[in-house]
Amino acid sequence: MKIAGHDKKVARADAWARRAITAGGLLTLVSVFAIMLFIAWEASPLISNPAVKKSGEWVVGKRLTPATAVAIGTDEYRNTAFRVDANGGVEFLSLETGDHLQTFGDPALKGKTITAASRTARRNLIAYGTADGQVGFMEVKYRADYSGQKRRVEPSVEYGRPFRLSDGGAVSLATGLMDDEGAVTVAGLVKETGLFTVKFAPGEEPKKTPVDGRGESVTALAMRHSGGVIAGTARGELMVFAPEDGSYSLVEQFKAAEGAISSLAFLVGDEALIVGDEKGGISEWFPVRYVRVKNGGAAAFPLADGAAIKPGEERELPDDNYGGKAALSVSPLGFRYMQVRQFKSHSSPVTAIAPSPRNKGFVTTGADGTIVYHYSTSGRTYARFKPGQAARFAVIGPKSDSLVALGGEGMLYSYDLDEKHPEVTLKTLFAKVWYEGYTKPEFVWQSSGGTDDFEAKLSLWPLIFGTLKGTLYAMIFSVPIAILGAIYLSQMAPTALRNVIKPLIELMAAIPSVVVGFLAGLWLAPALNDNLGRFFTLVLSVPAAWFLFVCVWWALPHRLRPETGGKRELLYILPVLITALAAGYALGPVTERVLFHGELKQWLYTVMGYLYDPRNCVVVGIALGFAVIPIIFTIAEDALSAVPPSLTSASFALAASRWQTALYVVLPAASPGIFAAVMLGLGRAVGETMIVLMATGNTPVMDLSIFNGMRAMSAAIAVEMPEAPVGGSLFRILFLTGFILFVFTFLINTVAELVSQRLRRKYARF
Repeated sequence: MKIAGHDKKVARADAWARRAITAGGLLTLVSVFAIMLFIAWEASPLISNPAVKKSGEWVVGKRLTPATAVAIGTDEYRNTAFRVDANGGVEFLSLETGDHLQTFGDPALKGKTITAASRTARRNLIAYGTADGQVGFMEVKYRADYSGQKRRVEPSVEYGRPFRLSDGGAVSLATGLMDDEGAVTVAGLVKETGLFTVKFAPGEEPKKTPVDGRGESVTALAMRHSGGVIAGTARGELMVFAPEDGSYSLVEQFKAAEGAISSLAFLVGDEALIVGDEKGGISEWFPVRYVRVKNGGAAAFPLADGAAIKPGEERELPDDNYGGKAALSVSPLGFRYMQVRQFKSHSSPVTAIAPSPRNKGFVTTGADGTIVYHYSTSGRTYARFKPGQAARFAVIGPKSDSLVALGGEGMLYSYDLDEKHPEVTLKTLFAKVWYEGYTKPEFVWQSSGGTDDFEAKLSLWPLIFGTLKGTLYAMIFSVPIAILGAIYLSQMAPTALRNVIKPLIELMAAIPSVVVGFLAGLWLAPALNDNLGRFFTLVLSVPAAWFLFVCVWWALPHRLRPETGGKRELLYILPVLITALAAGYALGPVTERVLFHGELKQWLYTVMGYLYDPRNCVVVGIALGFAVIPIIFTIAEDALSAVPPSLTSASFALAASRWQTALYVVLPAASPGIFAAVMLGLGRAVGETMIVLMATGNTPVMDLSIFNGMRAMSAAIAVEMPEAPVGGSLFRILFLTGFILFVFTFLINTVAELVSQRLRRKYARF
């Protein structure tokens, strides 16, 4: 009876243990998949497209007819909208109730008619020209009043004094901008006399400067903050004028469209020029640095597009770092505009382009009243809609969260603009993108900049490449050391020595990675930078000394060879190793002076074209490899030690030596465990954060050179997540990066398990 009762207790304990273990295992699996699903959920909004939703429509005051409207705008709080009429009057209405609020006017414009006007994206600055040849500007300002129970927006209008541009006729085109000092420059076109600019500086008389006298064919105007004027013509050409010594010179003229250019606008940042034409086409142009390249060599020089420069041939090409290439002579030519993107066309002429004041988005309006929302970086057209009345004007709100359109019969429409993440597509994440300021499409990760005009560059390939690159060099450093050390310690070292060394190596795994990264960044990187010649001499001297020692050893007759075995092996090898290290250290400066003209880093740059970064992949390989070695060594040594002694005894009985037994018997039998050890080390290297973060320059470059740094996915998450706006594109992309890192680790572990199982089945006969 006692035995039966004991059996019941054991069975009950087994049942509860089984349930507890099962519950723990299920909880672990659920936790892992829950984390994965949470990361994926946070990244999922990246696939959402921008949306435009109507929020209201109103009939504007009857005193203003649709034909007299020349510009519209809104405040940043989306409380009010304004409309400018042909007499310079500015009427404000509420976007909450549609009620008329205030009307402003300029006595200087009384009796005059505005024939051309444009509004800047960043400020509600309206540049205008009149029928009697005058140009001027007005700025709409808002002040938020929080004195009451509810925020109240108080509008005002500041008018600049008009300046007579010409007595020869009406101003048909006008555009303007304001610089940081408050000076306003207005460019105007009078068909009879041509293009002019007028600068209105505070406290100074307006200054008129002629630009070009060929005004009869100009159909569109745009200005850059650098002072340049861009004119589109009826022949579909763009003329680029640059200020020079108080005047303007034509620096470039080229074909940009098949039909007449009907609208021009610079996106925020003044780099990307959007061109709309009478056939509805919309294209984007960048200024790109050009050079003249001449091949003075005997062989053709290949280009990136598959073409080649023949010997003696001279070509004008975008600057692609041709300088320093053998046989090529390069001379700069300056900047030229190049088309980089083409957007979906309108079915009618493009009448207006309204850039976003905060990012690279913009809306275009067609002659048929259709409004289309585009985004520059992604090259996508996201929304196309038409208000109840055909739109004459459309502008994006100051916070880029709203859109206001004016219908052809006086209706004002308000829209909610939910941009979500327009700069993020599969192409911008995983394909080359042509960014502003670049000579060609490239993979670039640069999530922040020094100005509000910055274009976010969010390609994930530099991070993926950096992760794999750092892992590669770490594995190159750690795998041979760890596996060879495991083979020696398990098969050849005396038991007493094994009992000392193995715990010491396992203690290496207890060193915090932040300490390893700290030492690598503050000690190893400077030491390597100051002793680069010695380092590479040591890399060569140690293997060379070992090889020479082995050759001499085997050349000696058996009777002259000292007895080896146990600890004696180390007694013979250690002096050789110490001598090799001392010789390499001493010969480093001599080798650098003789072979590399005294400076290895300079030789690498001038001869090989490699720029030496003090925090590079050599530092990462050593530091990260140091952290990975204990994992690989411990598991590999356990696998090698677990090989049955019967196998090694049988090998010795067949007259095999120790190294033959280790190489041909023990190593294959332990290969599943060794492979698992390597894959676990690989997984640790892929996911490592602090060492990679502290030991490298954290530069997201795609270059296999060991002398450059890199940026890993884990380091990017650690550095940029605290600064990423919650819910923003960078925030979501960092979660996507974490998901990719999770997938990498999952795949590595899965492959390790599958290969290990296959190896176990293969060597099961042992």
